[in-house]
Amino acid sequence: ATNSLTIPAADRTHSTTNNNKSASAANRKEVLNFKVTNDANSYYDMNTLVFKAGATEGWDIAFDSHKLFSLVKTAPQLWTVSKNQQFSTKCLPEITTAYDVPLDFRAGVNTVYHLSVTGVNSFENTSLVLEDLQTGQKIDLSQQDSYDFSATTDDDESRFVLHINGVTAVPSMDEADGIQIFAYGKTVCLHAPGQKRLKGKVSVFNTLGQEIYTGRLNGMKSQKISLNRKTGIYFIRVEDGNKLVTRKVFIK
Repeated sequence: ATNSLTIPAADRTHSTTNNNKSASAANRKEVLNFKVTNDANSYYDMNTLVFKAGATEGWDIAFDSHKLFSLVKTAPQLWTVSKNQQFSTKCLPEITTAYDVPLDFRAGVNTVYHLSVTGVNSFENTSLVLEDLQTGQKIDLSQQDSYDFSATTDDDESRFVLHINGVTAVPSMDEADGIQIFAYGKTVCLHAPGQKRLKGKVSVFNTLGQEIYTGRLNGMKSQKISLNRKTGIYFIRVEDGNKLVTRKVFIK
């Protein structure tokens, strides 16, 4: 014979609480992963930001990792700053208000860098805008998960700030069209994000309005134009049908 316990149907009760769902919500983490690569070598660096209950802005021994800088001088370095400390992984409190998180960067070589971001879809009803303090560009991470920029080893390391629920990225004409245009040394770089390709005509003008270069875009994701011109400000214009994009760059 086996032992058994029978509960009459009239005495059975059922909780309306979904315990699994409640536990999941309580343990829910919002995570951003940053990765920076470059055109000059195969070195890269990564940084992780986590927002969760129980974390603080200071060093949490259970969650955080301080930044350990690479001994390879030509490798890029990326780190979060909180309470005057440098982190490769930083857990911050749950997002309940607007605040800014500094994301510092050190170039290993003078070249073009590519910053990619994953994990944005782990956030709900949260505005995440990454600002490049050197160029002034603001990137809405819900619309764009990568960003190309030029950097030198002499640049200020306070390069980026992540604005959380505080800044709206109002796109300029080129950002609205999805085209990134910037200069590195005497080279103009154009990049189409996502699955887009560069199309149309590109022209370069000096500050007197004189056209010093014109050509067709190559139909690829990126294109570089070398300008053997003196140091100064130039204007890059891209025309594709009825779309017109203009961007000011500085040629060194």
